Amino acid sequence: MNHPPTDPLITRIQQSLRATAQAHFRAWDEGVATVYLNPHDVAPHQNYAIPNDAAPADPAALARIADAFQGRYRRPRFEFIREAAPQWPAALEALGYAETLCAPLLICNAAMLSQPALPAALTLCGHPADADDATLRTVLQINEQGFGGAADAAFSDDDLERCRLLLGAGRAWLACWAGRPVACGMFSEPRDGLCELAGITTLPGYRGRGIATALTAAMACDALHLGADLVFLTADDAAAMRIYQRVGFAQRATLVSYVISADQPWAAWGGG
Repeated sequence: MNHPPTDPLITRIQQSLRATAQAHFRAWDEGVATVYLNPHDVAPHQNYAIPNDAAPADPAALARIADAFQGRYRRPRFEFIREAAPQWPAALEALGYAETLCAPLLICNAAMLSQPALPAALTLCGHPADADDATLRTVLQINEQGFGGAADAAFSDDDLERCRLLLGAGRAWLACWAGRPVACGMFSEPRDGLCELAGITTLPGYRGRGIATALTAAMACDALHLGADLVFLTADDAAAMRIYQRVGFAQRATLVSYVISADQPWAAWGGG
């Protein structure tokens, strides 16, 4: 079956996501897709495959990829931009995969970016990878709590080192309300003019005050200043979508994830 050509910008963003995964995970090419595994974590969101450009979703090849996940105690999972591989969702579902993520992917450049007024109680600061341990632990703790984790989560020196490697020449951002850290976000160094903003979250008691809007704008401006000509991110829900649109982001594509269903033979491998 013939499919319309992929938007060059979508292809470019998908390649950026591949490059980021290549830099931080163990990777190998399985022909139709490249597998990226985190050697330190079996959780599904840390281990996934991305279809290779224009590769067919061949059932035999997909079965080999699932076996490769199983052999490394990981649950088979794919994560990719749907518009970059439009034939893959149906092929994966036919093999027993279930969609677990369908998130709008939004983009913004300097011409689109809007800088909102900062609330008087709010201060924002971007920190490099060599920031002190206490600062990075604060970022990780807010990230954990903001996305529904434990308020008292502890992070080891190894966690901090992995965070520093992920940031590279990027930034970890903190937003403080009346001096108290209440929101965070981060981005890795721009690659080939592209930069993904990630982990933007506000503690539950401080939402609805314009904090995330101001933080997102500041992060996007910083990434553009560091060499990106385009920044992108994904929206977890409608509320996040509204925040990003206020800053000037516009939807361009959709990020999807497919995980093997619980009744499939590979489902017992890998956490969750």
